[in-house]
Amino acid sequence: MVGDHSLHRGKGPVRVQGIHRTMSLPRLGHRSREDTLPCQGASLGSIQATTSPCAPDRGGATVDDLDVVAFLDESRKPIRDPQSGRPVASELHYAVAAAMLFRGNLVSLRADLVSLAQNVGGCLHYADLGPERRIAALTALGELDGWEGLIYETAAPLSHRIPERRTRARLLGVAFPDLLNRHEVQTITLETRASPQRGFSQLDQHDHSTWQSLVDQGLVPRRRVLTHGDKSEPLLWVADLMAGARTDHLCAVNRGNYAIISHRVTAITPVAG
Repeated sequence: MVGDHSLHRGKGPVRVQGIHRTMSLPRLGHRSREDTLPCQGASLGSIQATTSPCAPDRGGATVDDLDVVAFLDESRKPIRDPQSGRPVASELHYAVAAAMLFRGNLVSLRADLVSLAQNVGGCLHYADLGPERRIAALTALGELDGWEGLIYETAAPLSHRIPERRTRARLLGVAFPDLLNRHEVQTITLETRASPQRGFSQLDQHDHSTWQSLVDQGLVPRRRVLTHGDKSEPLLWVADLMAGARTDHLCAVNRGNYAIISHRVTAITPVAG
């Protein structure tokens, strides 16, 4: 894992982006439980409650703290004319971004992301940010320690007639084995696409079907976890910002934003449509 710049889980310092850094253990109490997120009225305390029970209180790292976890989100956009910004063809690009980190870094990185959102002045969702706040968010995100990015994207523009479900399943069908086998990820969290009206929607179920098919084929280990989280999960903001900036780049919407965060992306995997 060290040779390909993945998160290094040995006894020495953590290797992120090929640079040695000391592992940042959870800083419990870094924020009060009453601090509010700028999105959906969620509280940092409610998010911390979902953290692995194996995270240390204030002592040294446990074995589970060195588990690698990943948070995934996607972006889908039409090809656009770089001058007018208008769609020029019935073709699009789709990208899935993954933010990887150690389980022991979850609490501290969540707190840092909440502070970042408060400083930017809004949700860290790419589509909801104006141009200046996107640049500010991506710049600050690129300076946060403790995570690294991977991107899985369509190798060429796809017809808008191809069902989104098919494209998503194809990309996840490459991403899941790569994350679980090559990068030894233990838990994958995707942003839910369920709505209050649908509850546990068929869209989320499609992701589980893709996962189960890979398990049945022996392409991914059985003792791993796939789950879905909502937009209040700060680690999903990281994947959202990466995916949004990448599809802007691919679709000629804005190539400057991805350049801001590209140094934190250790691999881009093109996937045939």
